[in-house]
Amino acid sequence: GVKLARARHAALVSAVALALALSGPQSPAAAPPSPPGGWLRVDLWAQRATVVRGRRDGIAPLLAHVATEPAAMPAREVAVGAAPLPAAPTAPQVRALFQRAGTTVAWPLRLGAEPYFAFTPLPGEAPCAIAATVSLLPGGGKPVVLWRGGPPRDPWPGMAEVTLDLAPWAEQSVALQLDVRRGAPGSVACAMLWGSPELLSREPLNGRGAPARATPPHPNIVLLGADTLRADAVGAWGRRPSVTPALDALAAESDVWLDAFSTVNSTNPSFASIHTGLYVHHHGVRDLASPLPEARVTLAERLADAGYDTCAVIAARHLDPDRSGLGQGFAAVAAADETAAARLAVDQAIDWLQRPRSRPFFLWVHLFDPHTPHLPPAPYALGERAARPYGLSPVRDWIPFRALGPRPFRDARLRGARDLYLGEVAYLDREVDRLLGLLRSRGLLADTLVAFVADHGENLEEHGITYRHAGLWDATTHVPLMVRWPQATPRPAGRRLRGLVQTLDLFPTLLGAAGLADDGSDGRDLRRLTGAGRHGRSAVFAEQSDGQGAAVRTAGWRYFVSTGSRLVADGPYLYDLSRDAGERRNLAGQGRRQERELRALLAQWLRGGTTAGQRGQLTAEQAAALRALGYD
Repeated sequence: GVKLARARHAALVSAVALALALSGPQSPAAAPPSPPGGWLRVDLWAQRATVVRGRRDGIAPLLAHVATEPAAMPAREVAVGAAPLPAAPTAPQVRALFQRAGTTVAWPLRLGAEPYFAFTPLPGEAPCAIAATVSLLPGGGKPVVLWRGGPPRDPWPGMAEVTLDLAPWAEQSVALQLDVRRGAPGSVACAMLWGSPELLSREPLNGRGAPARATPPHPNIVLLGADTLRADAVGAWGRRPSVTPALDALAAESDVWLDAFSTVNSTNPSFASIHTGLYVHHHGVRDLASPLPEARVTLAERLADAGYDTCAVIAARHLDPDRSGLGQGFAAVAAADETAAARLAVDQAIDWLQRPRSRPFFLWVHLFDPHTPHLPPAPYALGERAARPYGLSPVRDWIPFRALGPRPFRDARLRGARDLYLGEVAYLDREVDRLLGLLRSRGLLADTLVAFVADHGENLEEHGITYRHAGLWDATTHVPLMVRWPQATPRPAGRRLRGLVQTLDLFPTLLGAAGLADDGSDGRDLRRLTGAGRHGRSAVFAEQSDGQGAAVRTAGWRYFVSTGSRLVADGPYLYDLSRDAGERRNLAGQGRRQERELRALLAQWLRGGTTAGQRGQLTAEQAAALRALGYD
C-alpha cells in the first residue's frame, strides 16, 4: 500500500532534502525572473504550511504510490539484466502531502494571472471515511469552499487530477486552506493524501511586451528519454488513433528519424550508449547492475566542461548514479527512491528549470513510463487522453482513444496489458506537454534544442513474449527519435527523414549543436546522416542484454543470434522485412545468401571492424557472440 512517512522516515527525509535542494526557493516572492506571461509553479509539497487547527505534525511531505491494489503485487523477475531487482511497487511514486484527520492547514500565497490549484486525491493505506475541503481565504474575506471530497473509493485507477480555477482572485494575496475531518468514528488513524499539490499562475504582462532577447552563443539542451517506448506507439510514427498529441506537435516542429534503432534491449546499457556515443561492447555496461566506467566520457561531462549547467532527473532506481554510473558530469541529480511517475520526474525538472541561471543548461529527464507495471492514472487507464496539447494550462477536454472502460491485466504477474500500455503512453505524453509548456511560456524554447528518444521498445505479445523487452526484433529496438532545433539553427520544420540511424548518433549531434567536436565515438552526426540525398547508415547493430547475442539490420533484412536468453530460444533468426514486416517467419538455416552476408557483417562489427576503432581485446560476451555465429 501507500508508504507513509513514519514507516520510511529516513528514506523520505532524504528524498525531501534532495527535492528541496534541486527546487531552490519556493516562495512566489523569491521566484526567478522569467519573460512576462511565463508560467510559475509553486509546489505546496515543499512549502511550510501554517497549522490552523490540530497537531503540528498533522501534515508532512512524503512520496506515495499513485495507486494500490487489493492484493499485494508479487515480486517480479527482471528478464533483461544480470541482477534481478527487488520486488516492484504496485505503482510509481509522486510527491504527496499526508494530512491527518482533525487538522486544518493553510498557505499564504500571492496569485498571478490565470491561477489554478491542482492535486490528485490518492488512495490511503487503510480504508477510512474522510471529509476533506479545499477553501480559499481572500485577504480580509470569508473562506470560499472550492472542493469537497475524499480519497478515491477504488485503489486503481483512482481519481483524476482535480484542478480548481482561482481566476476570480488573480493577482491577489490569499490563503489556500486544506481541512480534513473524519467522516465517521473508528479506530483507524485517518489521513488524506494530496498527490502532487501545486499552484500555477502566469506572471502578468502589465501592459508590457515581451523583453528583447539576445541569442546565446550555444543552445540549451533538453534530452527527454522515455523508457520502453515503441516507435509505433507514437502518432508521428503512424499510431492511429494517436495517444500522443504533445509528441505529435513536437514532431511537427522537429526533424523526425523514422528508422531509428537502439543499440541494446535494456535500459542502463542503452542510456550508456546515448550518453557516450559508444556501442555496448565499447562502453562496457551490459546489464542493470554494472556502472559505466569512469574512464568513459559522457555528454554531460563534455557540456559541463564547456560551461553548461547540468541536471539529470532519473525515474528508475536502477539508473541512479551509484548503480548506473550515469551521474558523471551532472551537477545536480534527482534520483528515484523507487520508481518515479512521470508527474514526479517532470515536477522535479520544472523545479530546476525555474531556478535563475546565467549559463546554458543541459537537462536529461528520464521517464520510466510506459514500463510495466501498467498502472496509468485516470482517465488514461480508462481510455481517454488530452484532446490537444495544453502546456501547463489545465486540460479542458478529453477524448477517447479506445472503447472506454477498465481493462484487466493480460499478464497478471507483470501487470501488463496492451490497452494499459497505451494509457501509459498517453500519460507520458501529457507530462512531456507540461514540461514543454513551461519552456515555451518562459521564452526558452527559442534557444533550446529538445531531443526525444526511447531507450528500447517492448514485446506486446509478439513472438510469444508478453510485456518484456527480450529479443532483438523491431518491436524491441525500433524507437522514436526526434530533435527540435533552436531558432538559431535554420532548418525546415517537421521533416520526416528516412534512413537507418542509431540512438547513439545523438551524442555527436548534441555535441555539434553545442559547438563541440566528437573525439571518436561510434556515433555519427544525424545532420550529416540523412537528408539532402543522404540515406543514413547501411546497417544498424544491437546487442542482447538478456543473454549473449547480437543483431544486424539493413533496410530490407534483419539477422540476429540469441544465446542464453531465458525467453528467446538459442539460435539464428533471419527475416525478410520487405515481405514480413512483423518478423513472424524465421528464414534462418535455409542457405540464403543474405544470411551468410549478414552473419559475416555482424562478426566483423563485433570484432570492431566497422566502429570507430579497436578498443582492446574481445570481452567474454563478444567472444560468446562470435562463437554463436560459428567463429572462433
